[in-house]
Amino acid sequence: VGGNLALEYPVIGEGVAMFAGSSLIGRCQIGSNSAIAAGALVMDTDVPADHVAFGMHPAVQFKPASIRTRDRFFLPLATY
Repeated sequence: VGGNLALEYPVIGEGVAMFAGSSLIGRCQIGSNSAIAAGALVMDTDVPADHVAFGMHPAVQFKPASIRTRDRFFLPLATY
């Protein structure tokens, strides 16, 4: 996760999973419950909520997620 030459940084929603070797660079809005696939490079591109991003800039592609990322990869918050 890093900034571009204009020092703009990604904004990441809740329940976003980033897999090995994935990168977010620049002005990106990453929607909640999304996943960034292994090796994906997302640069200055928005990812819709509940989608999987794969591929490398400028040919990043999106596919609707078949599962809720937050439910699959994150433990529920404990209630105390």
